[in-house]
Amino acid sequence: MVLRRAWISRRVAPTGAVGLLIVGLVGVGGGWAMASSSPRLVALPVSSGVRPIIVPITPCRLLDTRHASHVGTRSTPLGAGETYTLTATGTQGQCAIPAGAVGLVLNITALGGTAGSYLTVWPADAARPTASDLNWVAGQGATPNQVTVGLSSTGTLGQVSLYNKAGSVDLVGDVVAYLADHTFDDRYYTKSQVDGLVANAGTVNPQRVATLHWYAADTAAAFPTGNTPWGVAYDGANMWVANFGDNTVSEIRASDGKSLATVPVGHQPRGVAFDGADIWVSNQGSGTVTRIRVSDGVVVGTYPAGGGPMGIAFDGTNMWVADEGDNTVSKIRVSDGTNQGTYPAGRGPGYLAYDGANMWVTDGGTGVDATITKIRGTDGATLGTYPTGDYPFGVAFDGSSMWVASMDDNAITKIRASDGANLGTFPVPGNGTGVAFDGANIWVTSQATSGTVTELRASDGTNLGTYPVGDMSAFIAFDGTQMWVTNSNGNTISKL
Repeated sequence: MVLRRAWISRRVAPTGAVGLLIVGLVGVGGGWAMASSSPRLVALPVSSGVRPIIVPITPCRLLDTRHASHVGTRSTPLGAGETYTLTATGTQGQCAIPAGAVGLVLNITALGGTAGSYLTVWPADAARPTASDLNWVAGQGATPNQVTVGLSSTGTLGQVSLYNKAGSVDLVGDVVAYLADHTFDDRYYTKSQVDGLVANAGTVNPQRVATLHWYAADTAAAFPTGNTPWGVAYDGANMWVANFGDNTVSEIRASDGKSLATVPVGHQPRGVAFDGADIWVSNQGSGTVTRIRVSDGVVVGTYPAGGGPMGIAFDGTNMWVADEGDNTVSKIRVSDGTNQGTYPAGRGPGYLAYDGANMWVTDGGTGVDATITKIRGTDGATLGTYPTGDYPFGVAFDGSSMWVASMDDNAITKIRASDGANLGTFPVPGNGTGVAFDGANIWVTSQATSGTVTELRASDGTNLGTYPVGDMSAFIAFDGTQMWVTNSNGNTISKL
């Protein structure tokens, strides 16, 4: 369930106020709405002082520990049990954060982890917490999360520390906002004072009127894309959307939905994946994959794939492409685009997910052909083929199980990754298509319901809610905080 909050902004408030006038604000279905009853006065404590507020900024890169593309003062991975401390305020990396900042909102991405591990982020002058902020398994692809962290206020000011538990790992950190102290005042007009202002509306000073904002329950903001958006991926700062209908990819800033670039690719782009530096796009109509440098949107390579490439997924070293037209999967080395092998899959392979060791590909058939194939990442050997619902499509890994959306069965199947056992089949609205995992719950899009997304608890498949998005919701990606859903008939992408 997406968290919704009501905000009250105020200007000048008189001293001596004893309450807040609420004009029928009520919670409805997890959101907020206006009631039609008459106003009433609610007694609240009066307070004022200083508290931090969030100041959004244009995202900037604070650190990148990869040697070839490093930003900041470090160009080597964090080792096992290592704590790395850096100064965040001032001009650091590609950022300029005010000296008075007291915290950061960071998109942190882990890359190339050699062991299952976790990252903890905390103010440098405090004791390291026992909680983790980001978790990954060995060989997992780029793993992002958003972290809000305070900065040191004693000793060297403005510092943050990062701790890696095991193995080695590269980190990319992008600042999307900082926290700054702000003087607040919780004092409000009394009911009689508000009544007086309303009765003399012509004399109201707009700087003295409290303004109420509210959000509808579980609504999604939508931003324009190209024609017939399909696959989507997150690069740690921006969303990349394959526009099937006009042979382009849109780059959209995650913080505010602003369109940053439109990049021409091959014919009928379908799938999108991120390798930590570049975006890769499968072009179904061209039989190719396109590689785009995320730093500037330049196409740096186009490589042959099998017939009718659909889904694409990263295993930490290689891109895997499902070739629907010839019932195979291609393994392409990201360093130079060399094909490392082409391996048989089921009938009409469509989309893929990686479990840290093996690649899973949905086989888009019905009846006995409705399966998912498990392929060993090292050599492409088929390790098993397991039944799903009819016409399996999107797939996601939750850390122990694969979740497969079945378009023709209005259901999603949970399959244990270790042995392929079916752990349950759970209903979703019509034509389940894309699947994503948020760290606790599974989200699946449904095309045949004029565009919805259903949230299921990963532990037991309980339906936690179904939310409207745009027309013909297709694929979905998680940015560490919010879900992004492409709406193929609406030429938009929804953020919720």
